Amino acid sequence: MKDMKMNPYGILMERIYVLKKSEVVKGATSDTDQ
Repeated sequence: MKDMKMNPYGILMERIYVLKKSEVVKGATSDTDQ
């Protein structure tokens, strides 16, 4: 975790990964609802 705090690029990539993952989950749930 210390490496991530000292590496802004790593933090940015982690946020993008989380956002993409959440979007995929939302898309899957919406498709299932339909």
